[in-house]
Amino acid sequence: MASYHRSSDRTVVLDIGSQYTKCGFAGEAAPRYILPTCKVSNPRGETAAVSLDRFADLSNDELYDAIVDFVYALYYRYLMVNPKDRRIVVVESLLCPESFRATLAKVLFLRHGVSSVLFCPAHLMALFTLGVQTALVVDTGYTETFVLPISFCASNRHNNDLVIFRKQNKFISRFICKTILQCASMVQT
Repeated sequence: MASYHRSSDRTVVLDIGSQYTKCGFAGEAAPRYILPTCKVSNPRGETAAVSLDRFADLSNDELYDAIVDFVYALYYRYLMVNPKDRRIVVVESLLCPESFRATLAKVLFLRHGVSSVLFCPAHLMALFTLGVQTALVVDTGYTETFVLPISFCASNRHNNDLVIFRKQNKFISRFICKTILQCASMVQT
């Protein structure tokens, strides 16, 4: 599949999960690398503890140092690009702590000199890749699973919005109950 961007212009895409990190370039069909988040080694051979489920165990300085080593490894060991030449999109979970996001942005801007960073919610990125505006997103990760109804509705009147949202809520509730009952009947047989 041909890319319409020069290789030097492509944006870096990062999805840092609680156990695995996916990294690559925008416009590619799949991530270039899927690697364990906890087991990325820095140039000194030490393991960088960046995992989101171990986030609470780290002090601010330890988290900063771990993210510095982690991002260094991603750019120079795996992607083999200069961070100053690329924009970056960070796909994030709804439960990503604000302090983790702020520390990651600090490392990217101050330490690695990236030109721009865009933080995007993972559930919206799933819709973006499919080109749809309404979906029931099921995001299954290592530590949690989200089921999120996503809907785009354009209306000029507040009352119409409430009616539409109530109808959507009823429809999604019935759909989820129906699906659970179907799954339960399959398990029993």
